[in-house]
Amino acid sequence: MKFKYVLLVTVGLLGGVNDGFAQDSTDITTIEQKAATGDAQAQYNIGMIYYNGDKVPQDYPKAAEWFQKSAGQGNVAAQYHLGLLYEQGKGVSKDQVKAKELIEKAAA
Repeated sequence: MKFKYVLLVTVGLLGGVNDGFAQDSTDITTIEQKAATGDAQAQYNIGMIYYNGDKVPQDYPKAAEWFQKSAGQGNVAAQYHLGLLYEQGKGVSKDQVKAKELIEKAAA
């Protein structure tokens, strides 16, 4: 029950987060180049592009890969979205414990 509460709180908090990314006005190649240099925000943005299938085929494993890189640098939104992938078993092996850890870390 606590996990679902944390999830709801996290969703509420992230709903107001501006990720600083306007996909319509930014070239995906440019974002990928920034992501490849270790830019955590760009890594998250590429993850979201693959997560949503925005201008590319939806690809949960690639989304998870980019979220992992960004989350490892402390990006809260990436931690949350990676947690969702683990919770749902999309692009990664389903792992409720890991999902809970990531989502609670993001909420904290």
